[in-house]
Amino acid sequence: MNWMNISGLAIIAAIGTHAPAAAQAQSGSAVSNVAKHSLLTAEQLARYIAVKQALGPYWGSHPDLLQTARSTAHRLVVSLPDGQLPVVVFDYPALVKQDTALAAIFSTNQFAPTQFAPTQVSVNKALGLLAYHAAQGTALPASSTVGGKNVQLVHQSLMELTAVGVNVPTVPGPACTDVSPASPGSGTASVTPPAAGGSLAGIPPLPDDVTVIPFYTKLNETALEQTKAVIEAEIDGHRGVFIFDLGAGTAILNRTVLQPNAQGGVDTVTDANRSPDNTPRSDYINGADQERQLDHVHVTVRLGTLVSNYDDPALTAFMQEKDPHRYNAELGHLWGNFGWVFGPRLGNLGPAVFQPFETIVDYTHRRVVLIRLDSAGHRVVDVPAYPQRTTIPLSTIPEGSGFTALGLAVDPCNVLDTSDPARNLWIKMLDTGAPENQEDILGYPFLSHLGVFGVNQRTHQFILYR
Repeated sequence: MNWMNISGLAIIAAIGTHAPAAAQAQSGSAVSNVAKHSLLTAEQLARYIAVKQALGPYWGSHPDLLQTARSTAHRLVVSLPDGQLPVVVFDYPALVKQDTALAAIFSTNQFAPTQFAPTQVSVNKALGLLAYHAAQGTALPASSTVGGKNVQLVHQSLMELTAVGVNVPTVPGPACTDVSPASPGSGTASVTPPAAGGSLAGIPPLPDDVTVIPFYTKLNETALEQTKAVIEAEIDGHRGVFIFDLGAGTAILNRTVLQPNAQGGVDTVTDANRSPDNTPRSDYINGADQERQLDHVHVTVRLGTLVSNYDDPALTAFMQEKDPHRYNAELGHLWGNFGWVFGPRLGNLGPAVFQPFETIVDYTHRRVVLIRLDSAGHRVVDVPAYPQRTTIPLSTIPEGSGFTALGLAVDPCNVLDTSDPARNLWIKMLDTGAPENQEDILGYPFLSHLGVFGVNQRTHQFILYR
């Protein structure tokens, strides 16, 4: 699934391909040359990250002030060896005077609003230089105006920075022609065996701890449908077909089929309670009209033999809801009333649904395998069929409107370099619902080429298996 990048975080620190606010921002005053070349300290960077983490949910709940912030934003330009990097920053010294809650974010983290712009520019310049030299395969020169220590600090904090909306910009990279089978690239692997499921050897018959869910198939699947990981599941006892969608954030349910009930969950829609499709677009959420478009509920999901009673902190924060158990799913009319592929279907199931489990997507055997985790993120039972070969840090990427995506760092050629992890600087969203790789999305071609991969959201790990 490919969401519109409408996140307040992206607006606050829009660089490279993540710059939708740049077109909206006025070309206000520029930051001084001194600010553009200021160096970071570890303490300053830590406070900047803390402020950024707090600003995401704040802007999601203050749409009126957000419009003001957009209209008064400054557009800056950072010079890099291979071009100019646009950076958009809000006028926080003026904005904090308009709202005490915004001012408290800065005071609580002991970070002056006047330091936000120069710190952001320093961070973006360091990221840009890292990206440029990584793409060229060269070391950052000692004469860099950013300074070696500054770059090291940003490099060490790359995952945290990405999680709060500061992303490595796109820069020219080497020609990407050779793709190693062990290092997934842009080609699509042939991973469709005669039947879904495959052997259960090495998977213990412990239905309370591990389950195998075959991909759902049908006759005469289109080429687009063949790129989807589709499973059967139950939502509050209603069984149906869902896209397993790592790009969906949470459970996104079909309002044509399901409706909220008095208990806060869902029931089957009746003729008297149908909701008309009045969305501006059928395939994307429009953040400004989200309340009009979507209903919010809390559901229980049965996945094979396992039950997920999950919470969704990102959705809870977006809804400004104090009860963490009140909302964990949304209902609406998306993707042509869920008729785009495998329609009509009950919805899409995103990462939040699978938080309690090590979630294995096995394209080779066309199945999803879930292993229950303890509170520390360890398997509660050994599953010899899936021994872990290597783990890579899994990033979380706030997408706005209550959605958090999962990200993975790859090299400039969309290759996961396990021999030299330092080359994996381009963090992109994992999306099993995307039929193609995109500039900031690792979709079906990348993921299916792996054959088998897993995610553990409790330990923040992307997993490859032997």
